[in-house]
Amino acid sequence: MIQIKSPREIEIMARGGEILAATVLLLEKSVRPGMTTLDLDKIADEFIRNHPGATPAFKGLYNFPASICTSINQEIVHGIPSKKRLIEEGDLVSIDIGVKLDGYYTDSATTVAVGKVDAESKKLLDVTKKALAAGINAATAENHIGDIGAAVQGVVGIPRVSAGAELRQAQTRRPPSAWTDDRHRADGERRHAGHPNDARSMDRGQCGRYALGAFRTYDRGDGQRTAHTDDFGALAAPTS
Repeated sequence: MIQIKSPREIEIMARGGEILAATVLLLEKSVRPGMTTLDLDKIADEFIRNHPGATPAFKGLYNFPASICTSINQEIVHGIPSKKRLIEEGDLVSIDIGVKLDGYYTDSATTVAVGKVDAESKKLLDVTKKALAAGINAATAENHIGDIGAAVQGVVGIPRVSAGAELRQAQTRRPPSAWTDDRHRADGERRHAGHPNDARSMDRGQCGRYALGAFRTYDRGDGQRTAHTDDFGALAAPTS
């Protein structure tokens, strides 16, 4: 269910979101060939902790050992940064980041093209971003959760591609055994597209926090590639 949040709580989440957005921008600018995914983790950890009261939300959560998740090419999500994992020219690097501020969580993900990438990878990134935007636009009062998934799938809508959209609680319940290394792959993908009017509606009279994500995969012949974007937001009660 969607948790009801007060204006004060949403304000705290908005401040956390500002730190989160700045962290995402910093990492997008920092990614380059030759660095490791652990290098990115250190950059994010230091930057987040330089903001009073803010800590990396992922570190230690269900024994997760890092401050961010890094997943390259065919890996979908929740890859663990490693000093052995080198970033190479042409890679697609998905970065998932969370910030905890005054007890509240914000979370976002982005996928970065490293240097020059092929046309199909560029298309992958473009369609995934458009799919996320469509899902966000569908997350309105009195709409249904299925409307969000349908909006995402409506943008993707081509063969050999999977799309996912979900509303989830701030703290996803995952046992320690569920965390993966950098072999978390796209194999065995499932569709979660949704259908209009499916599931519960979003109540106009509530303030809630939602998470919405979109991912897309394709196979270029030498293994699947994945782009992942997501964001947190708030569904606010009407002012009138």
